Amino acid sequence: MRRARDSVTASVQRAIGPVALGIDVLAAGERKDFGFPSPVTLDGYVLANLTASWQVTRSLALVGRIENLFDEQYELAHTFTLGLSENRVPRWFSEGASVLEERRARAGWGALASPAYLAALRSGALRPV
Repeated sequence: MRRARDSVTASVQRAIGPVALGIDVLAAGERKDFGFPSPVTLDGYVLANLTASWQVTRSLALVGRIENLFDEQYELAHTFTLGLSENRVPRWFSEGASVLEERRARAGWGALASPAYLAALRSGALRPV
C-alpha cells in the first residue's frame, strides 16, 4: 500500500562541449492509499524533468532544471514528507503542506466531504492524527 507496484525511470544525458543536457522520465503505476471508509486507488502518472548545465570555467557552472515538464497532476501519499525527513517534521505540518499543494493543483479540492465522512465526524468515530 502507498507505493506503486510498477514503476520505471529512464535518464539520458548528453554533453556537448561545456554544455550538458539531460532528461529523465519516471512512470509510476496506480497505487492504493488509505481512505475513509475504505482504501482508495491513486492514479498512475508520468513525470518528465529536463536538466541543463554550462561549465563556464573550471570552478563555475550554471545549472538549471525544469521539473514536471508537462505539468502532470499527481498526488504523493501525505506521509511522504515524514519519511523524507526521518519523522523530524510534525505530522500537522506534513498534512498541511499536502493539503496546500493539493488545493494549488486543483481548486476546490476537499470542498465536498462525502456523507460517510460527515457521519463519522459527527459521531466522533474519527481517530485523531
